[in-house]
Amino acid sequence: MQTKSIWRLVILAVLFSIACVLGVLCLFQSCMADITPHPGKVIRSVAPSPTPYVAWGVQVEPEQPTPIPPETAAPQQTEAQQLITASGSLGVLTVGRKEIPIAGNVDEATLDKSPGWMPDSALPGESGMCVILGHRNRKHLRPLEKVQRGDEIIFTYPDGRTATYIVTETMIYENTADWRLPAVDGDTLVLVTCYPFRYSGSAPGKFVVVSRFAN
Repeated sequence: MQTKSIWRLVILAVLFSIACVLGVLCLFQSCMADITPHPGKVIRSVAPSPTPYVAWGVQVEPEQPTPIPPETAAPQQTEAQQLITASGSLGVLTVGRKEIPIAGNVDEATLDKSPGWMPDSALPGESGMCVILGHRNRKHLRPLEKVQRGDEIIFTYPDGRTATYIVTETMIYENTADWRLPAVDGDTLVLVTCYPFRYSGSAPGKFVVVSRFAN
């Protein structure tokens, strides 16, 4: 009888131990279920604070978004820039039977190719003095050699518009370092080239043709 009592106590102790272990396991699984996130479920959402915060006694301002600079409008072209074609031509000057392409500038590289309009002057046909410069060779302003008072000089724009001038006078100047264009009043076209026309080397003079706007 005593042996049976001992075995009963052993069995009860084992069963009690198993029950305790199972209880601990159930409690552990319950706790894990509370803290484990479920797929697709937001546990907590924290929005960033827009207000300054203090860290280690130093106030830190929140980062501000970088401002986007406004788009700057493209600079508007002048009337002359709009008229000048892709090839750099402002139009065609007709002197007698000769048609001479006129470029929209007077830099050295341009004048090596053709006569050019001086950008600081009025456009052909506009109010004021229009100035065109060029070399004296055959492809440039050589036709001015035969110009006389009363002759017509016509400027034609790429769009077909024309400006007609009547020659009023021709002048010859010494080619000095301080030479300046003559002061001419009214709506005029002033053509300037070197002189004499058939001189070999650097010409000692300048030939100027002044014409008045007719229509």
